[in-house]
Amino acid sequence: MKQRTIKIILALIIILTLIAAAAGVYFIYFNGASTSKVNIYSEGRLVRSVDLSQNESYSFDVINSKGNKNTVTVKDGMISVSDADCPDKICVNTAGIKGDPHPIICVPNQLIISAEGAYSP
Repeated sequence: MKQRTIKIILALIIILTLIAAAAGVYFIYFNGASTSKVNIYSEGRLVRSVDLSQNESYSFDVINSKGNKNTVTVKDGMISVSDADCPDKICVNTAGIKGDPHPIICVPNQLIISAEGAYSP
């Protein structure tokens, strides 16, 4: 009986430890992992890095080797794709990011905007 109780207690400790570890990973990844640096990749190559903490407002075009264009806008510490010549415009309709771990991707134009460290080709 004593051995069974010890096994149950050990199993509970292991389960609680796993739950705590999973909660910690979730919190760090989704709540604490944002960064102010964002990288813009075109066709797998880094074309520009942006520091969102500067709170500047500007736009610039990213044109790939096929001549496809995305207009990237930085405003109020957020980056977004404001215009694109791709057919589906999913990148334009994607919410802007503030260094979140979730990227903005334009598959037809091969553009990726992601927080520094979140993507590497």
